[in-house]
Amino acid sequence: MTTEKDRQPTHRPALIAGEKATTAVPMPDGKSWAIVDTEDYERIVDELGYPGAWYAASNGSSGRAYVRVRVPGSGRCVGVARLVTGALAGERVMVRNGNPLDMRRKNLVRVTKRQLRQVWELAGHMARKAYTSPLRVDLG
Repeated sequence: MTTEKDRQPTHRPALIAGEKATTAVPMPDGKSWAIVDTEDYERIVDELGYPGAWYAASNGSSGRAYVRVRVPGSGRCVGVARLVTGALAGERVMVRNGNPLDMRRKNLVRVTKRQLRQVWELAGHMARKAYTSPLRVDLG
């Protein structure tokens, strides 16, 4: 049985100058929207079978947010970034621009746990040195 939590969110096209077609998906707070490439949104909903409600959740320990989607008819949830990138077991997905609601493919990169740890260590080192420019890491 499909519940209110499992229903497909109300989404709408989002136009970003110079970008390919994107879709904006509302978060439950009613104030923020996740953005994803339209082709990935359609694949997640239609082909992969995840039409459930999207929401942002914290992992608790770091306070970083992740966009997740409910699996209809179950209590399970799946990370949207993992669905977009096709991340394998043991891989992590890093958001390039620091916006956890930006699920566009160009903003996501698959990394190993070790690579992600190195990025966060470098970011922490730069913060301690009062480095204020955005961290840009080319991981391939």
